[in-house]
This record gives sequence, C-alpha cells and structure tokens, in this order.
Amino acid sequence: MIVGWSEVLIIFISTMNQPKISIIIPVYNVEPYITECLQSVIRQTYQGPMECIVVDDCGTDKSMEIVEQLVANYDGPIVFRVFHHEHNRGLSAARNTGVESAEGDYLIFLDSDDYLTDDCLEVLSGPLREKDYDMVLGDVELSPNPRNIVFLGKETGPIIGNKDIFLNFYVKPCLYVVAWNKLVKASLFKDFDLSFLLGQLNEDDLWKYKCCLCLESLFVIKRITYQYRVHNDSLTSYYEEHPDERLDSYFKTVDYVLSHPAKAGKTEWIRVIVDYMCICSNLIIEGRTNCKKEYLALRKRFDYHPIQLFVKNQLSLLELKHRFHFGLPPLLDYFYLMSRRKLYHLIY
Repeated sequence: MIVGWSEVLIIFISTMNQPKISIIIPVYNVEPYITECLQSVIRQTYQGPMECIVVDDCGTDKSMEIVEQLVANYDGPIVFRVFHHEHNRGLSAARNTGVESAEGDYLIFLDSDDYLTDDCLEVLSGPLREKDYDMVLGDVELSPNPRNIVFLGKETGPIIGNKDIFLNFYVKPCLYVVAWNKLVKASLFKDFDLSFLLGQLNEDDLWKYKCCLCLESLFVIKRITYQYRVHNDSLTSYYEEHPDERLDSYFKTVDYVLSHPAKAGKTEWIRVIVDYMCICSNLIIEGRTNCKKEYLALRKRFDYHPIQLFVKNQLSLLELKHRFHFGLPPLLDYFYLMSRRKLYHLIY
C-alpha cells in the first residue's frame, strides 16, 4: 500500500513539472479528416496538462458536427474548448483566435486535415525537462504515401543563439517553414507579436521570419511526430492554382522583411531578401499576375546591386548570372521578367 502511494506521488510530482500544452486546431471543411485529427489528440501519451482549442471557421460541411459529437463523448484529462467565428475569416484568423484563447505554457498548431503521432507531445516536451527552450520541433512524414521529401535536415540537438537559429532557418536551411509541429513558448506570442497576418497565403512563411527575430533557443528532434496529409482540397493545392495570390503574399512578406532587419546580422538579412525577391521573380515568370505595381514598389526599396551582393559573398558566380536583373532599373526588370514569362510558356 505504501509503495502504491509512493508511485502516485512520483507521478503527481513529475506531472507538476511538465508544462501545460495548448493544441490549436482551426477547422474549415475537413469532414473526411477531422475525426482522425481529433483522435490523434485524444491518444496522446503525454502525462502533463493539455488543452485542445478547436476554432470553427464557418465551413459548409459537417466538420463541426463531428467535432461537437467527439468532444461530448470524450471522458479524459484533456480539456477541449470550442470557439466559433461569426463568419469565415481564414486560417490566420483562426490560429490567432486559438492563440488569444490559449492558457498553456507552450502552444502547438495542428491543421485539421493532418494528425499527430501518439507520442508527439511526449517526445517534443522531453527537452523542456532540462531547459525552457523557446521552440521545439520534430520531423514530419507525408501521409498517406510518404515521398522522398526532407522536412528536417538536422540531427537531434539544441541550437542556441539568435544568429545560429536564423542561419539554420534561412542561410543554410535545414528547418522547415510551416507553423505546425512546433512547440512554441506562449509568452513569445505576446512579447513579440507572433500573430499571423490576416488574409495572406503562405502565412507560415512570414510567421517563421517573425519567429527568427526573437528566438534565442531551439531544440530539434529528428523523429517523426506529425503526419502531413496530401490531398486535392488542401491549401497547398490552392496555392499552386492561384499564383497571383501567392505572389501578392510574397510581396507582403518581402515588405515586412525589408522593414524589420534581422538581429542575426546585415549579411544574413540581405541574403533572406535576395532569396525572397528571387521567389517573387520566378512566380512572375511562371504564373499569371497583375502585381506590377507591388513588384516595382519592392524593387525601389531593394537598393542592392547584384555586383555588390557578389562582392559581399551573398551570391555565387552562378547565382550572379541568374540574378543580374536585380541591377536593372525596376521597370526594365519587370519587363525582363515578363519577356521571360512569355518564353517560359512557349517552352512549357
């Protein structure tokens, strides 16, 4: 009997030392997938306190009926909280609603068409027993058919200091962009405004940059903790079908980066801008766009000539060859890209 009480006391103490985790799930038209998503939350082996915040973004299918039924029938330690938008506001707004309502020490985003491994939170919270890292992230697997895509290009271990974190996200990228599958310290969202920009595609990309302005400690776990589902109705498919909207989102990201220099250093910050500008250029070449005004405005703010970048070791000789057009006046640069676009469509 005494041994039993000792075991209970040990479990109680270990639970008290574990952070409270808030799982944030935006829900919009995911009827075929939401059950598996929520069941993966219910199956978590994590022994610390948990809450699951479901945000109804006003879809048109039966997703929320399924959510309400699962929550009503659930009897366990996880606290489920459901919030309803008055009208559809988009993924960014739904995540922001979840963040504003969260009571956990750490937050993790879960897209409602994906699901967690059973030990996701247990694995990701492991390093927090030794140190209150700003962020902990695990590896990702595509579902249902894994492909040869590397999400996490770094082995298990810590990354300390803002500059090294910045380098691993951008300059020698081995950490993935997206917001999900990352435990993030809740206090950072208030202290550094890590909210998601409303009405933007590729919102994770800008959010990642915001994180890189404030993160000082990060732990990487080379172990699959998240299943990313690939299907025709996903936002990724929407991005590919709407390159004009995607391009406008990149403009907003570049504009933010130009206005918020990285703490990591001017050299690294310039490299980020160059890479984003290259993405914008490629999207103009490859897809339809009516964003001439935005691109010209960005070019006027981008005051680095390719030769300068080459001298500062920001570009290799090969990159200099492909990015020479950044040295042209903005209007000539745009017309150059449009001529490349015509050639691209003739070839492809």
